[in-house]
Amino acid sequence: MTPSKTASRSGSDDRVRGIVQRLLPERGYGFIRAQSGQYENVDFFFHLSSLVNCRMDDLKIGDEVRFEPTTVARGLRAEQIELLG
Repeated sequence: MTPSKTASRSGSDDRVRGIVQRLLPERGYGFIRAQSGQYENVDFFFHLSSLVNCRMDDLKIGDEVRFEPTTVARGLRAEQIELLG
């Protein structure tokens, strides 16, 4: 199923900052807690295929990232994830 965007694609203002909360590298996914915008303190699932400028091995719990929030059938998902700093 194709994710639906929860915000318009007008630019980087739609992206949300977050902190990596949980990593399961052996399974290729993890969770990010949003730290800004309407989703503040909400957790988002992510898959390693959504990483843009890094690999799963580069991420650590507590890392700051920026991502596009999306909604899929199973809930909230982070897409186009960029590692900051």
